Amino acid sequence: MDKLGSEILLDKILFSYPTLLKEGTSASPIYPPEPLITGIKSNSIQSFIITAGLALETNKFVVTELDILFEGKGMVLDSGMNGRVEHPIRRVIKNNQVIYLSSMFVSQVEISSSGCYEIYLSVYLLNDKHEKTETLIDKHSSYFYVLTEEDE
Repeated sequence: MDKLGSEILLDKILFSYPTLLKEGTSASPIYPPEPLITGIKSNSIQSFIITAGLALETNKFVVTELDILFEGKGMVLDSGMNGRVEHPIRRVIKNNQVIYLSSMFVSQVEISSSGCYEIYLSVYLLNDKHEKTETLIDKHSSYFYVLTEEDE
């Protein structure tokens, strides 16, 4: 494995967090984390921006898969290509390692009720034809809480 100083470099998802996409939300270089989402109705369909920090080797081509779970059930209703991806911050460091933010836009997320929701991310290696392989680079879960209008 490559080393940076005495640190071993790893391909990792460093963190992830949600931002509720509201009417009037403008494009931003960095979307703020919202660990508590409020002001929405139960059984509604919402859109989110999921921001993740990643550390990967620059010579790898990858694809990120994303789901939002509630009580173990996937809540993303449209599992196809869900929206655009932005990389507002990117920095290449020694030994061809890139550290960057990735903001993924996810529409059609069912918010059934108040509770703890899980963001589940996985990163897979692409082959030389840019097709997803079964090689899992990393997986990561993080959580956020929803308090619907009915429970506020």
